[in-house]
Amino acid sequence: MNNVFFFTGENHTELQEKLRFWKQEFVKKHSETNLEVFEQVSEESLPAIINALESLPFLAERRMVILKGFPLPADAKKKVETESLEKVLENLPETTLAIFASPNPDKRSRFFKWLQKNTKTETFVLPKGREMLSWVQQKFHRSQKSITPRGAETLIFFCGEDLNSISHEVDKLCLLSAGTIDEKTIEKFVTPHPEAKLFKVLDLVGKVPPEKLLKEFSALAESGEDLMMIFYMIVRQIRLLTQMRSLKDKGMPREVIQKKMKLAPFQVGALSRQAEDLSFPVLRRAYRQLAEIELQIKTGKIPLTADNNELLHLRIDQFLCALYE
Repeated sequence: MNNVFFFTGENHTELQEKLRFWKQEFVKKHSETNLEVFEQVSEESLPAIINALESLPFLAERRMVILKGFPLPADAKKKVETESLEKVLENLPETTLAIFASPNPDKRSRFFKWLQKNTKTETFVLPKGREMLSWVQQKFHRSQKSITPRGAETLIFFCGEDLNSISHEVDKLCLLSAGTIDEKTIEKFVTPHPEAKLFKVLDLVGKVPPEKLLKEFSALAESGEDLMMIFYMIVRQIRLLTQMRSLKDKGMPREVIQKKMKLAPFQVGALSRQAEDLSFPVLRRAYRQLAEIELQIKTGKIPLTADNNELLHLRIDQFLCALYE
């Protein structure tokens, strides 16, 4: 079918941008009168959807019908019988364009399989590693702006590889900066993701006195972020640093480390630099200490309430000081 399209995939940002572009271009040619968008699909809305698909365009060559979130995701509470919809689509007027947009459809469903077999399907995959860097640079280029490679790495690092966050920051940076975006521009205008803030805190180990490190951590803990979330970010970071230190001590090349740890090139470089200041025995002991703290949390020895997490804060402070030993 040349007039039925299916957009899917975990890259919600690119999917929504593609959908927005199609809508804009369609309205330019055929007017908004001939565009109909269904934000939700249910048994109750099916008659209206079928009527929209079978209708002819008004004073134009085409109609466009967009159905969002359909096929439904696997955890949808209600199901929709699609036999009648399939029959309509099989006989869809050539004047009608039907677009189904569902980032996380139930791939076991009958209608998902029908769409994959009978329509033009485009899957939007999340970019990884070098693809992420390329994606950021292309997004700036589409706005007639440019960003340095180091600037792109810093933006990804600050945003925690969250495409929605990156996309928002790119739009903001394109308005705020007239020239080429570099690392300094990112640091001036972009608020780091909590994980990036934590990375900077841990990067101070051995470079500043323990009191300075604890002051920086307290600033992070008091910035409104959930302390348990910060704790688990520390666990993840120490695990990554332990793996990095172990592989570096074995003399493995950077390319092999990148493949084994499934990291982007800039992540390998940043972790490698941070691991230089921490020996494998120190990291292994640190990881064991974090496991002990987690056990105390789960057994109630470290009580956590909305108003009281002082003991957890104290234990993390002790853990950070132990990295100096």
